[in-house]
Amino acid sequence: MYSHIDNITLTASVSVSKSELRDVALLNIGEEPHIVTCDIVGEVQVFSSTKQEVIEKFTPEGETTVIRVFEQHKSILFVAVSKQAPGGSIVSSL
Repeated sequence: MYSHIDNITLTASVSVSKSELRDVALLNIGEEPHIVTCDIVGEVQVFSSTKQEVIEKFTPEGETTVIRVFEQHKSILFVAVSKQAPGGSIVSSL
């Protein structure tokens, strides 16, 4: 689609999830940055911008609440997951 206001051509992005996204992080795999998303159903997707495709999908056991990549550990994806433990209490793990 062409935008006459900005004089640029807009193109659709690649779909990473059929559900709304809850969280986004940037993860280095080798020298290449990847976009990691977590949707509202808890599925985590790893998107390669050079390949323009999702290269990995997984759903942790429990409810994925947050994903993070810290500046000190650019190649490590931290995933926080909450689930109900026996007896009804909520247990969270990282």
